[in-house]
Amino acid sequence: MRYRSGSFVVALTVLLSTTAGAASGPAGTINDQAGDANGVNGVWYSAAMLGYITEEVRNLVFQGDPAGEGIVTPGSYGPGDLREVRFETEYESVPVGEDGLDHRATALRIVFRTEEPPAAPLGTGRLELEVIAWMQGPATKPCRTSFALSVFEDGTVTGPGWYRFEDCVGGLATPTDPRWTGTVAGSEVTLRIPFDAIDEIGALYLQEGGILRGPHASTQLRGLNTLDVTRVGADVVLGSDMPEDVPCTKGCPAG
Repeated sequence: MRYRSGSFVVALTVLLSTTAGAASGPAGTINDQAGDANGVNGVWYSAAMLGYITEEVRNLVFQGDPAGEGIVTPGSYGPGDLREVRFETEYESVPVGEDGLDHRATALRIVFRTEEPPAAPLGTGRLELEVIAWMQGPATKPCRTSFALSVFEDGTVTGPGWYRFEDCVGGLATPTDPRWTGTVAGSEVTLRIPFDAIDEIGALYLQEGGILRGPHASTQLRGLNTLDVTRVGADVVLGSDMPEDVPCTKGCPAG
């Protein structure tokens, strides 16, 4: 049984003997100011090349932005202006005996919220939304990684993809699966990766207890400069937003 501290808003859906849901809250959220999707704040042109320049280095490159929050301008592009990025653990709640519940992580959801409904400007192809972080599994060293999807001019989504670099187990890889989804609802884009739809190496990282270290997000137009970059957020522990397990006291399984 696992025990966690903190209070979270939890949505549960009862389905036969299994309860499924996702939790969200202040933990696992990166907030970003409005009006800075202008293409002048982005140092992260490429996850593979410049994805991990620190805020201190960015401040040296872009003087006048000591907080690293981006420079607000009238030219900000609303559909690419990141306001919030949430990390949510989807889970199922399995009955144990007569009165216990065991919550088990089943998927990672990354939710991007933009100032206006996300879409690429006419004639630019696609708007890319990306999260960059060091992913660490319970038994692995940190792995430089990014999760990305694209939104086209008409609002349709392609992807998502998970990019793993040289320092990851197995080296360079760009895995994907038809069961991974990207959906748009209003100003939110949700990237969802079920844990039963990843390869063996991916399962070393994306599991309960896995950590996204120093996550930050960006939007960029394909082939052009980054529009908006968030500050580096707090580490995200997968499964930390699930409710506490309920210990079994009646009719518990042996062992």
